[in-house]
Amino acid sequence: MPSDGALSELAHTQLSRRQLRSCPTLSHSQLPHRTLLATSESKADVLRPDTGDYATLIDLSYLQVVPKTVRPLEKQLSNESRKLWETVRDNLIRKEYSDAIKEKMAIEQKQRDSAAERKKKGIEFVPRYFEKDISSGFP
Repeated sequence: MPSDGALSELAHTQLSRRQLRSCPTLSHSQLPHRTLLATSESKADVLRPDTGDYATLIDLSYLQVVPKTVRPLEKQLSNESRKLWETVRDNLIRKEYSDAIKEKMAIEQKQRDSAAERKKKGIEFVPRYFEKDISSGFP
């Protein structure tokens, strides 16, 4: 069994190799680097390399949780997410992973087949709850 010093040296060597593999290219190395510090679960600060000061990047503690309402499954259409993926979810909860994968693959294949059929017929898919053009970044 290696000594504590040997283990420490081994860990240092492995870390160095890992760092070398993920070393940025020369162009990236010239970009300013900021150090992100996770000060809490809701706040993140960055260390500015130019001034050495800390600045708050984001503070989620000011945000309010927006309550969400979803129609019951029996009132949802067959292609709505919760209804569509219900059997996959149930299989995952029961840890029946093979059945979940089979069901997932069947759903995805049905969606691919439907898309191919629409394309063949020249029918454009129009989402019910989303707008197609959100080039402004807002719905």
